[in-house]
Amino acid sequence: MSQYGVTKIRLNQRGDAVEQVMLHPFKRHLDPERADVELDTGTLANAAEVLALIADGNEVFVMDEVSPHLTDEADPLAADQQGRLASFTRLGHPSAALFALPRLAPA
Repeated sequence: MSQYGVTKIRLNQRGDAVEQVMLHPFKRHLDPERADVELDTGTLANAAEVLALIADGNEVFVMDEVSPHLTDEADPLAADQQGRLASFTRLGHPSAALFALPRLAPA
């Protein structure tokens, strides 16, 4: 299982669903004294690709690109009831964290 962070999003034309994200693999520190993570170089990914990663057992989180720390407050991503990419609290409640991320430049 791998972990990823999403730092930016691009919405569809209607503005009601995430179409693409900037997806960063986690880069773990070799020093066991450091529990924090860094985000590796990001790549553009379609929402369907992210949902496939999640379906395969990987974890994807909403991350702040400026200060990327995985904490209990980092909201995980999953499919919503319509099968679209969405963020949820650790208790499984929908959150606005994904839509609050900065936007990617228009394609």
